[in-house]
Amino acid sequence: MAMWRSSLAGLGLALAACGEAGQFGEPGTTFGVATAANIAAQTAYPGRSTERARARSFAAAAPGRITFAFGSAALDDAARAGLARQADWLRANPDARLSVTGHADRPGTEPANLRLGLARARAVVGALTALGITPERLDAVASAGERAPLIPTEAPERRNRRVEVALAIGPAGPVGDGLDGQRAEEVYRGYVEGTQDPLPEVEQPTVN
Repeated sequence: MAMWRSSLAGLGLALAACGEAGQFGEPGTTFGVATAANIAAQTAYPGRSTERARARSFAAAAPGRITFAFGSAALDDAARAGLARQADWLRANPDARLSVTGHADRPGTEPANLRLGLARARAVVGALTALGITPERLDAVASAGERAPLIPTEAPERRNRRVEVALAIGPAGPVGDGLDGQRAEEVYRGYVEGTQDPLPEVEQPTVN
């Protein structure tokens, strides 16, 4: 018992010494800095609420959902008009980045619908590029195929034959591209299945 109490006392003195040297993440110390940086990168960053507000502004200014005819990836006049409004907003907000995801309805095989969703996403990207929106502003171009219907039905449904264009939330660069574990898994699965376009390369920071 005396030895146990002695060990606790020694531990208390060691913790007190650490506290005197500097608190968790305190400027001028190294204790806890790496952990604090990891937590900040993976859970939050100062601009998140601002970007969410801007995403709402984008949704109010232009339709984020483009729909398609059955079995088609062709853009009709209504789709092109909506994309023109998106491009107008994006030109006024040159640092905004996009995530583009194509979808299909239930009829057909899952592999075919995954390919069709990607073809639709690429059609939207092509139209936005023609309107002056550079590919470097794309965080992801992917297909969900028939996996995420808006209307749960086995029948043909135009509202499920769509592309969702959304503003990416999160800082650009190698840290915090809005990829949580679920999104990272979707991207990896897309690469394996051939339904995920490569992400644009991001210049890595120089470490001195």
